[in-house]
Amino acid sequence: DLTRNVLTALATMTLVLLGARLVPFLGISIPVCLVVMVATAIVVMRGRPLLPSFNVHRWKRFAASMLPYSAAVAASLLYYRVSILLVSAIASGAQLGYFSMSYRVIDVLTVVPNLLVSSAFPILARSAQDNHARFDFATRKVFEISLLVGAWIAVSVATAAPLAIGVIGGNSFRPASQVLAFQGI
Repeated sequence: DLTRNVLTALATMTLVLLGARLVPFLGISIPVCLVVMVATAIVVMRGRPLLPSFNVHRWKRFAASMLPYSAAVAASLLYYRVSILLVSAIASGAQLGYFSMSYRVIDVLTVVPNLLVSSAFPILARSAQDNHARFDFATRKVFEISLLVGAWIAVSVATAAPLAIGVIGGNSFRPASQVLAFQGI
């Protein structure tokens, strides 16, 4: 990742010095990613074969362990989208507008838990393979931190809902702050 960022920065600076137009800047990622992909393949080939292997027993175990997580991710993605559909079916246009305004704020905030958990995945994956005590400890800490951050975000959203709605929607959307405070919790 560092190599990709350095190469992207160097390519951008080179194009700026050459006075390039917009299109070459849009294509920077193509040669940079090709270089990084070849370098990654060279490094990985030393330790493991590049061709994928297929073991039915391992895939079944993997699928069984990933199914609960996948279901949770799908449920979190569907929850607010389904709620928009339900509100549009049973509420007035104004109520739907207030709900949609608060939904947008919540939609932006749903990225935070994904970032926190996905940043811990490499540690969890490595420790699950090599050190079960470390895996248990790391899993417990991720869960505890997730609870703390979730509670903090819920209280922050509920407290700052009038300010957030005032900044985003103005006075005409003031009733949406009550909806946002409820959704935040």
